Amino acid sequence: MKKHIPKNKYDVEAVRFLNSCLLDNIKPDIPELLVWMQDLHWEVAHGIGSYLALYVNDIKTDLIKILNSNDEFWKKGILFGLIGKHTQELDEELASVIKRIAETPTNSEREEEVDIFAKEVVFPCLRKCSNG
Repeated sequence: MKKHIPKNKYDVEAVRFLNSCLLDNIKPDIPELLVWMQDLHWEVAHGIGSYLALYVNDIKTDLIKILNSNDEFWKKGILFGLIGKHTQELDEELASVIKRIAETPTNSEREEEVDIFAKEVVFPCLRKCSNG
């Protein structure tokens, strides 16, 4: 068992340990860590999101897979709980996927308001510009 992978949604001890890890040492476990971002009500979600927010561009391939999936709730977790905490410029490829969600969402993205998350959290200018 890896100490940085939560055993359950309350395993904040694993998140504390994760914060002491270098990205290179846990890179193979990124997809498993991202699973914990499916529900922002889980105690471990925000800690994992804060840690991974530092590396958004480094883990863009995994993030793009989620953002191109049909799991709208997970997309919102990724946008709000992780990408929204990123403070540097987004990788161009990742930014274009998020911009597509914001500007031309699928029906299910629109129904679940994923486009609003993309506009408000990642591209607030699109929200302001589209409202007037």
